Amino acid sequence: LATLAPLAVVAPACTTAVTDAATWMTQYNLITLGDLSTNSDVEGRTFVGRNFTNANSATFASRMSGAPCSDSTLTVVGNVVAGNPLNIQAGSVQIGGTRNDRIFNMNGGAGCAVTTTATGLDDRYAEIKADIEQASAHFAATSANNTASVTSGALRLTVNAVNDAGLAVFNISGSTLFGNSAVSQIEVINSANAGAILVNVTGTTVNWTNGNMVGAFLTSSAGRAAIIWNFPTATTLNLGARNFMGAVLAPYAAVTTAGPIDGSTAVKSLTTTGEIHLPVM
Repeated sequence: LATLAPLAVVAPACTTAVTDAATWMTQYNLITLGDLSTNSDVEGRTFVGRNFTNANSATFASRMSGAPCSDSTLTVVGNVVAGNPLNIQAGSVQIGGTRNDRIFNMNGGAGCAVTTTATGLDDRYAEIKADIEQASAHFAATSANNTASVTSGALRLTVNAVNDAGLAVFNISGSTLFGNSAVSQIEVINSANAGAILVNVTGTTVNWTNGNMVGAFLTSSAGRAAIIWNFPTATTLNLGARNFMGAVLAPYAAVTTAGPIDGSTAVKSLTTTGEIHLPVM
């Protein structure tokens, strides 16, 4: 996949892409526009825009018990590398390219199948890619109405105001949020009962080296489903081994993590040894 420069931070005239991107991130627990390498679990559905590149075993749709075989819980637009068996706990698999004799343990039922050279995946990929790129740019151009503060080792994103859509917005640099040696805790406090919280994180290279996500909001399923961490200009995002909570939107970033992500994840590429958890956005 060719290296792309991040979009200019200019909101598109129409916000249809925002609602469409939200629909994709509700449908899929994990979206990669490029390759995916994982030897761990994804609890919901997965869409891989290019190739699945890890030869080790991994498990998909681990929290989708009861999903019918008609539900494509793993979609790979490109190829699946040869390797150890992959476990599909519910639903079926669609592969646009080749499976390279990879074994799939289809644990959702006798009718759940692996389809190769599946049609229509390139069109879906193009739609998903355009929607999440435009949504990220639109979010980045949304005016902040709240500010972060650092007190006694805690970086707090306290919601004191919302816009007409009920959205609380923060703009903060990646180094301040994730690389601040004075921060041991990162907390979100939804004092104004925002319907959703958007955190625009700036910077091209973002490394999470300090602070853990804590607090009642982020550790609740409802809170994680209502917060979007948008990385509109990041090309490299290293989350280390910490537990990331909330939806991750980083359409230009090669993301590396050894810890779990608790929320919808839409990135350029992902290399992970950690689990991708529900809830979806």
